[in-house]
Amino acid sequence: MATSLSRTVAVLGASYGGARIPQALAKVLPENWRVVVIDRNRYVRNIFVFNRYSVISGHEPKAFVPYKRLFWPEDQGIRQPPKVVGPHKVLQATVTGINAHSLTLSRAIPDEGISEPKISFDYLVYALGSHLPEPIDLWGSVSLASAPHDGTKAQGIEFLKRAHNQIKEAPSILVVGGGALGIQYTTDIAEAFPDKPVTLLHSRKQLLPRFDVKMHDQVVVERMSELSVNLVLGERLDLSSVSASALNTNEEHVLRTTSGREIRAGLVLLCTGQKPNTELLLKFAPDAIVADGPNKGFIRVNRFLQIAVPSTTGPDEVRIPYPHIFAIGDAADAFGANKAARYANEQARLAANNIAKLIKRQEGQASETEPLDQYTPGPPGIKISVGLHNAIYQRGANVGAMADQPEDWGAPAMWKRLGYTDLQQTDINE
Repeated sequence: MATSLSRTVAVLGASYGGARIPQALAKVLPENWRVVVIDRNRYVRNIFVFNRYSVISGHEPKAFVPYKRLFWPEDQGIRQPPKVVGPHKVLQATVTGINAHSLTLSRAIPDEGISEPKISFDYLVYALGSHLPEPIDLWGSVSLASAPHDGTKAQGIEFLKRAHNQIKEAPSILVVGGGALGIQYTTDIAEAFPDKPVTLLHSRKQLLPRFDVKMHDQVVVERMSELSVNLVLGERLDLSSVSASALNTNEEHVLRTTSGREIRAGLVLLCTGQKPNTELLLKFAPDAIVADGPNKGFIRVNRFLQIAVPSTTGPDEVRIPYPHIFAIGDAADAFGANKAARYANEQARLAANNIAKLIKRQEGQASETEPLDQYTPGPPGIKISVGLHNAIYQRGANVGAMADQPEDWGAPAMWKRLGYTDLQQTDINE
């Protein structure tokens, strides 16, 4: 019989899907198991609202949700403090290395019983997402960081305030990239600062190319026109024309596209996509990372969301060298699933169910023949803001528009999912 706390499910990353895993597992794990969540941030960052809070001020604290209620039990829909402190933990640290059954951390955490910078695990969920575009990257921004980021709420709020001031003071703005982030920045800025020239540059002829062309039509024909946005499609920015000062000063610059078109802008917001954060796993299991093609850099997984490597038996076959290691969210090559919170949450629930089943097998509580759940992405779905109080959405084949959207872009919903079912202002300021 295993002794108390001798078994561990480790979760790397605690945003969106990474936060769902511990909530699901904590309810069903046997008593001798625990969940340990490791994240370099001290708060869950609701990245979904970062661009909005960079444009308007007054809501910044809502973007950073404390971890402390992550494991609180639920009673009649309300999260309550546990009567007994449970074994589950959230550790603020950076993972610097992965082995088959252990993680190397950036520091020891004696107060949490971690006397050495190392932790062993029985199961691992890799949920480190993507490296974010410059305008919303707290850890990597060269233009908005006053000091190296330390994962605190205070520094996160300062980052958003500096971003707001930069946008407010810029005489004109060029947004590069016509995905969800670029569209939301463009339309928010154009509505909040109607006298400020705003240009959106996108390399393709269609915005949101993964979605129905009606989404493009509603953005271009309706909202971009209403907001007097200068839209340039089918051209790429010549990055050699972008000096560092274009990212962090308010002086107007002349930039060029690769075709030679000149665009004047006092501030450039590069929203050209995300790179999967898979370097750690690449060092440990290089064959699990897709080496080329459109999914290059993402983690290969099977339908159970276990990390997979190519098999020698056929081009479409895989083998599972580490059946106890799972990958979810933006870092995973999950059969065409969109890189969005909704899909990460679906994957988190499925991975948690499969880990629970495997643990029950280990504990002799379930049959070896009980099948694991298989992942199939849901239909295409997205909701993006197109101005401070308007949104467009696609749900399957349905495309539509929404008005009267909240200025804080629904941030309290994230707090509710993380245990703040009766959200108060005192909670927001924690």
